[in-house]
This record gives sequence, C-alpha cells and structure tokens, in this order.
Amino acid sequence: MRLSTLATVTAAATATVLMPGAGLAAAAPPAAAPAARAVLADHTFDYESGTEGWIAKKDDKLRDGDVTWSTDLAKSGTHSLDFWLDGPGDGTLWVERGFPVPLGQPSITVELSVWEWNDGDDEATNWPIIAHVDRTAPTHEEDFVKLGLGRTQVDGWRQYTYSTTIDVHDVRTFYVAYGVSVGAERSRAHYFDLAHVTIT
Repeated sequence: MRLSTLATVTAAATATVLMPGAGLAAAAPPAAAPAARAVLADHTFDYESGTEGWIAKKDDKLRDGDVTWSTDLAKSGTHSLDFWLDGPGDGTLWVERGFPVPLGQPSITVELSVWEWNDGDDEATNWPIIAHVDRTAPTHEEDFVKLGLGRTQVDGWRQYTYSTTIDVHDVRTFYVAYGVSVGAERSRAHYFDLAHVTIT
C-alpha cells in the first residue's frame, strides 16, 4: 500500500477590458471559478504484501465463499485477491476496510476504483460487481451499489469505479468495500487487484 497526501492550489487573475468608445477601462477581476477540492489522501493497494488490511465478509444468503491471497492472476505485480463463491442463486461476498476520517472534514468525497477479472462465460453477465462507501460497514447485499455486470465471451481485466460524498462530521472512521453478488446456481471465481481509494 502506498499513501500520499497532496494539495491543490488555485490562483486568481485579473483582466484588462477595452470598452468600445470609452478607451481603456479599469481592470476587472473575472468571476471566480469554484476551487478544486484538495486531495486529502490517496491509497493504492496492489496486494503484493498480503491483503493489506482488507477483511473478507459474506452475508447469510451465501451458501459458501471465501477470499484468498493468490498468485494465479494479477493486474499489477504477481498477486491479487481470489473471490470464490458458491451460491444458491443469491448471496454476496466482499472485502472491506476502515479508513480514518481526515481531521476537520465535515464531509468527504471518496472514489474507489478496482480491477476485476472473470473467465468471460455466459454466467458472468448475472454476477454484479458491487461497492460500498459509508460511515458504517456493510452487512448485506442491500448496503451495496451495483457497478455493473460481468461481461460475456470476453475474459480479462476490467476496471470499475464508484464515487460518493458522505457526512463524517461525527465519526472518526468510514468504510470502503467491494465484491461480487451471486447471480446463478453455481460456483465461480473472480479476481480483484489494484484498488485505489482517493479522498477529497
């Protein structure tokens, strides 16, 4: 995991305007543009040193499932997280991690991006990739946002991104999670790698 802290600085400028028939007019400042939000923290997880603080969870609808640190496939480096699910047509498997709230921030915008791999068979279209960013950790499928469905007949890596703003004025920790929901009566594997969490 790499953690960096950045700052964004904006500068105001003035313009000189020549009015018809009036000679040189007094300089007037342009309308102020909204300042870009400063990046408060930027986390990258390539899973080369383990699960890097991400904890595997599943809901009570999932028949069986686990997440393992794997060298089978990787988007970056040699390791990824291998999600194996065996469901009766329902259930959710995910990894979650708590992050500290930056000091003095009543609200924050959090962007999660992560790469996912599946084998591209027809069943992949029924297995949603899911994400969660909130003040509390998720406990069941309804706590997640569906980012998209696995694609069919094309195996390989695909990037998913989710961004949301949350109120954190009275909490010290917020939670990010991602994973897969079961979409068919069968077992299958998905791999996840190179997760980024950016806080502004």
